[in-house]
Amino acid sequence: MFCLVSFPNHSLTGYVDLDGGNSEGPRLSKSRVVLLNISFFGFNAMYLVLCVEVLMFITGPLVGMKSDRIVSKYGKRRPIMLASTLLL
Repeated sequence: MFCLVSFPNHSLTGYVDLDGGNSEGPRLSKSRVVLLNISFFGFNAMYLVLCVEVLMFITGPLVGMKSDRIVSKYGKRRPIMLASTLLL
């Protein structure tokens, strides 16, 4: 099983042999492979944070409008704050 790894700023393109056999091209060290996996995780985390921010940008005003219309003996904001705390 091979994994093609390319580096955009370098002319180095190599194959990482994940099964331990012989492979073509230059071998990458284990630390280089770990660092590449961490960087891919960073991109995934970035997209996750971006999606959460976009969701909050849309739902924040909607929850604010809903809390303005709530009439309860606990006030306008407390039921919404309690519900959001329980959802976390």
